[in-house]
Amino acid sequence: MVSAAAIKKRLQAILEEADLDVLTERKVIQQLVEDFGEDAKTHTDLIKKGIEAFLAESDEDDEDGDYEEEEEGGKKRKAGSQGGPSKAPRVEGGELVLGLGAGGRKRLSVRGFKGKVLVDLREYWEDKESGELKPSARGISLSPNQWGVLAQALPALAAAQKAGDAGGAPVALSDTRRAYCSEFKGRVGVHVREFFVDDQGELKPTKKGISLDADALASLASHAAAIHAHVRKMGGEDPEAAVAPDARAKPEPKQRAAKTEGGVSGKGPNGEVWADLGGNKRATVSSWKGALQVGLREWYQKDGEWLPGKKGISLKPAEWRAVAG
Repeated sequence: MVSAAAIKKRLQAILEEADLDVLTERKVIQQLVEDFGEDAKTHTDLIKKGIEAFLAESDEDDEDGDYEEEEEGGKKRKAGSQGGPSKAPRVEGGELVLGLGAGGRKRLSVRGFKGKVLVDLREYWEDKESGELKPSARGISLSPNQWGVLAQALPALAAAQKAGDAGGAPVALSDTRRAYCSEFKGRVGVHVREFFVDDQGELKPTKKGISLDADALASLASHAAAIHAHVRKMGGEDPEAAVAPDARAKPEPKQRAAKTEGGVSGKGPNGEVWADLGGNKRATVSSWKGALQVGLREWYQKDGEWLPGKKGISLKPAEWRAVAG
């Protein structure tokens, strides 16, 4: 029988090499079965905890990136930190912006997007050339209701973090979004994260989310009223009237398309015609900026839908005729 140590080592390698936006627990187990045989399935709990710990570690690594070495003394400090409480929120271009903690690399912003008002919790990175802080992909955008539910839960989450309690029930912000405490390397942090529903109807964590330390929680709690007011000012629903969903109610899993072996064809939602080449590869005929093109590309599944991957090429009709002979 394969050992737990071997599973852990191989699992770490898989996660480090994978695109976490499309990787699922099921795919990880399938890969481990290919590597070690059916015995790998006896370590399902170990695999699940390993995936969750890897996601938490990724968040904590980002927090560690907020620290830098001082030139003298060798002590660590928060990048850009002068100590003391966080500054009050400010308005930039109509958006409310609040720094979360002294490091300045995590922010809350209240902004509009496609006619909706969103409360965005996000990490930023520093452009070395301009010195500007720019938004990264690490974070999550909440609706006013989701933010309102989170704001109501801030005191309890902060108390659990301070007490080192990582075993409490998560706070449901929506059907697939949770705020919860988890422990990593002896530290308890609060996470706000998007989940997805697997084929068995179980909620599994995704990469979309952010971790919040004690300073960030304190900043959010201190300025919650100002955040509420700006959401209302921008025309969003009142966060103070937020209603939490039932955390016990699980959404139905989405039906995933079966992997085909080639020979299947169809028509896409935008009129494009496609033919399955097998092995998750497709040929598509579509129009781009008024010009006809033939795409040869790998596809992947996400939330039950087939989406085009980065690997592939688009050919002009003359180029396709040369390939097809």
